[in-house]
Amino acid sequence: MRSWELILTNEGYEALCFDNPALAYQHFSSGAHADVLITDYRMPEVNGDLLIRASRKNNFDIDVYVLISGHLDGMTDDERNNLSADFALKKPVDLQELLQLLHTLQRERKHHA
Repeated sequence: MRSWELILTNEGYEALCFDNPALAYQHFSSGAHADVLITDYRMPEVNGDLLIRASRKNNFDIDVYVLISGHLDGMTDDERNNLSADFALKKPVDLQELLQLLHTLQRERKHHA
């Protein structure tokens, strides 16, 4: 986790990493903003899709949700289509693919500002 935080910080993004989904939930329930929330599907206590659903239900100030999973290939089309994330990336995550997605989202955000 911390390696992703360092990579994103070195790319010019403000990154905050949580090792526990409950801590992330608590952070955003306090009103904190994120342009993008990147979460793993499999985590202790709750999966990433449930974290995203709870965040959306509670109207957390998060613009885009990205779900990372090593199990996308094993999901049916219906299961993938029912994921609550805006984007889903397959593990192992290709760094260039993630950075391209973030750069695209950043350009779109500036374009609509």
